Amino acid sequence: MVLGMLFTKLSSGHRGAEWALFAVLTVFHVWANVRAMRALVLRSLNQPRLGLLVQAYVDKKALPSASALNAQEDLSPPPLTRSINTLRKVFARAGLGKGGTTQQTEALPVVFGAPLGRDSYGEGVNIDGVRRLIKESSSQRYMVLMTPTCVKVVLHVNADSADLLRAYVHAYHLSIMCATAKGGSSSTMNKKLDASSKAWMLESYGPFRQALLDGGWHVDRVLIPKVGWTAEWTVTVDHHKD
Repeated sequence: MVLGMLFTKLSSGHRGAEWALFAVLTVFHVWANVRAMRALVLRSLNQPRLGLLVQAYVDKKALPSASALNAQEDLSPPPLTRSINTLRKVFARAGLGKGGTTQQTEALPVVFGAPLGRDSYGEGVNIDGVRRLIKESSSQRYMVLMTPTCVKVVLHVNADSADLLRAYVHAYHLSIMCATAKGGSSSTMNKKLDASSKAWMLESYGPFRQALLDGGWHVDRVLIPKVGWTAEWTVTVDHHKD
């Protein structure tokens, strides 16, 4: 700050020098902030960190340390990140991605707090679809709905941080499977992916959560933005013990 004031005084009256000084100091300010953010080791769980942790566990059955994960986390503002991802999809469809392939390998977006709407089976709005979803979700405080463009999560009105963690892990794992599935999207394929993701949750969620605890992650601090919609149905089994 002292140097900035000194250089500002020295360049006073020289418009070109003032703009050059402004550009240099702005770049230095941004660089210093990025370095400061990278130096932080945060152990709370937000959506980007959870996504990286789930992907690492699916790939290697192991989790990176908090410091290693911090180096991987994207610090770009969310609007910029969405714009970049949109451009990547456009280039991929045009065959301008790596190796000229049009295959999309990134996980599908996860929409939290979505209203209860039509899923990839063509159900959800009609009464039979709602009954099916309620029956399948009677042991948990969330529902996962697949769509061609994203994975939606319907949250129970009484969902807490443990439910948010379980719901996001389930939805993100399903989104990875949808993005890497062979044979395109169809009702039969989506049902298989849905069943496979549920089986993965039954087998791997407990060990995954324990790995988070062993790594020092704060599983009780799930920093997911406030949801817009919730629903209410009868929950018969409590999963908070795992």
